[in-house]
Amino acid sequence: MNTSSQAAQVVIAVIPIAGIMMGGAVALLYLIYAHKQKMLMIEKGVFKKTRIDLRGIVFFSGFPLSATGLGLTLFFAIKDGINYGMLSGLIPLFIGISFIIYNFLKHSTTSDRG
Repeated sequence: MNTSSQAAQVVIAVIPIAGIMMGGAVALLYLIYAHKQKMLMIEKGVFKKTRIDLRGIVFFSGFPLSATGLGLTLFFAIKDGINYGMLSGLIPLFIGISFIIYNFLKHSTTSDRG
């Protein structure tokens, strides 16, 4: 028996749409504010460009990806055996391993030059 009214169904359908619109508005306002702040800092001459440590980000994102992938792979291997469901764990596992390997290879090639 369906006891909910059509008005309640419309309200329930509008809630996610309103949430997405409000989230988009907040993100847009933040981007506008950050842009204006940078422009003022450039005008006053106090702006310093920040360097992003890409190697550190890649290295330290490799560990959680590998751990999550290993956990998912073991879970699906125990639950269902070897099947296509294991890809949901193998993909992040190998991406994380490749991030860690990339960092070690990049570190060994840059330390030889210096």
